[in-house]
Amino acid sequence: MIAELDVYSGRPNPRWLLTEDECRELALLLRDLPPAEERRAGVGLGYRGIILANPQKEWGLPPHLRVYAGVVSAEADGAQFLSDVRGCEQRLLTMAAARGYGPLVAAIVQQREA
Repeated sequence: MIAELDVYSGRPNPRWLLTEDECRELALLLRDLPPAEERRAGVGLGYRGIILANPQKEWGLPPHLRVYAGVVSAEADGAQFLSDVRGCEQRLLTMAAARGYGPLVAAIVQQREA
């Protein structure tokens, strides 16, 4: 599974390959989430969430997920919107920081708190 910080426009976004343990952890965090109201990622410049690419549908997860502002949008057979009640977005941001994207993650957190 590949995680991508959807933050840049016009240049490649930071991406990283998740380890097997991280995939397992995310699968547990994403399991049986309650429904949420539809919320699409922001458009324009700035942070638009974290995209998870899972083309092989491993760990029982759909092939494409986006985690943004408390909502997990899953695209399988139609779009589903789930509430991120277990902090998946925060966990993914922590993973990004550990991969060397700490200054970028700090800017994202600061932007969200403003």
